[in-house]
Amino acid sequence: MKRSRMPTSDLDRVGMMAVAVAVCFWCLPGLAASTKTIVEGHLADLSLRVITCATHPCLGDEEDETSKLLADQIVTDGLFYYSDINVAYPETHGSLRGVVEWEFSDGSLDVISFKIVDFRSSTAVLISEIERTLPDCEIERDDEAGREWSCFATGLQGNDVLVEIYLAPNLVILEVGS
Repeated sequence: MKRSRMPTSDLDRVGMMAVAVAVCFWCLPGLAASTKTIVEGHLADLSLRVITCATHPCLGDEEDETSKLLADQIVTDGLFYYSDINVAYPETHGSLRGVVEWEFSDGSLDVISFKIVDFRSSTAVLISEIERTLPDCEIERDDEAGREWSCFATGLQGNDVLVEIYLAPNLVILEVGS
């Protein structure tokens, strides 16, 4: 039986340290990239779920049904309705912070607007996640400054759903609906 040899010289120890450092440098960029896309991924996934009604409230839900679902934790200014995003979609707790704006038309939910605060992501990462997640979404820039973007995604019944993105420092507004 052959015994494995432990490093005995300083050169052997340095060699093992160099391998350990190389492994860390090789692994860390992937870990950093994966944590960087968590917030963007959650926002993209949430958009997909409200477009396809995999979660509720979603596009097309009735006004009174939405109010009951949110346990009346919804306020209005007479024009739009608002809720804390973590109340409306508990799965976002810990990843997204902000408000959801609900726009009803003829008694059903027509537009859902996510207003996310403390958003510190690059535009490219957010756009990439949205395009990767939403069916048939090919995002186009709507202004010269690169703060407004939009696309059409495929809805629950195969219909086109408008998706609009508005960016400002530490804030993103993502709207889905007509």
